[in-house]
Amino acid sequence: MTNKEKGRDSQYLSQSSDSRIMKFLFLLLILSISIPLTAQDLGQRHAEGIGYGTSLPDGWIPVESSPMEMIIKKSNDPSARLSILQYEIDETNQLTSRYDILEAIDGLYQQLGVGEIPFGEINLTLGEDRASFYKEYIENEKSIQSGSDTIFVFLKGIIVRTKDNRQIFYLMRGYKSSLSDQVVSADLDNMINSFNITIPLADSLFPKSSGYGYIFLFIVIVLMGFFYYRNKKVQSSRNPLGGDSKYFWRCPACQLANHVNKRTCQRCGAERLTDSVVK
Repeated sequence: MTNKEKGRDSQYLSQSSDSRIMKFLFLLLILSISIPLTAQDLGQRHAEGIGYGTSLPDGWIPVESSPMEMIIKKSNDPSARLSILQYEIDETNQLTSRYDILEAIDGLYQQLGVGEIPFGEINLTLGEDRASFYKEYIENEKSIQSGSDTIFVFLKGIIVRTKDNRQIFYLMRGYKSSLSDQVVSADLDNMINSFNITIPLADSLFPKSSGYGYIFLFIVIVLMGFFYYRNKKVQSSRNPLGGDSKYFWRCPACQLANHVNKRTCQRCGAERLTDSVVK
């Protein structure tokens, strides 16, 4: 190999080595940037559903997600979990008042086995754009008597109306057993309270009533006023029925136009005078 060829090989090896060093330094730079960002993300873990999200404490993992339900479980506690259900209320059954909501909650509690609760004792918060309610109960009270593991349920429901006039009901149920760590209660409380709806919502929870009823009422009032005014004008006219006015006489007491066949006024009962024929 000539000296010239050796020089070219040496130069190529030097350039290749410099390229590898630059790539290595660039990778270190990326890692040094990524490590603190990843740590920051882990400190603010979030679970996203369709149109909603919630915080995700350490040790909790989403194990199932569908358009209807998300289930988040504690990795080291098989009894600890959070279920988030999403329902769209049928348009024909949308809730239109506080009483409707209380009836719906009562039906839900009956279905879940919570028991009958008087409306006045239901923990309902009704705002402008949403309604929410909260209840803690034991899933099976017989387990306390039998001495078996007791399951505690933390239930929260939220009802909202979207910009496109759909009412959606979100039901969250957090589960823990009597053997669960105390941290589980705090984690469930954190996830339930940090629940956030991300879809655009309407300003009012209840559907706004149509204005057709008010328009109809306005038309009725206008027509009543028109006919009242027309009747008063006819009654006060000297010739209310044109050529047929000769068949009517006007009461001298109340000025009502009566038919000639009537001897007394239909309004006040005054007798007809001979010269009271309407002309």
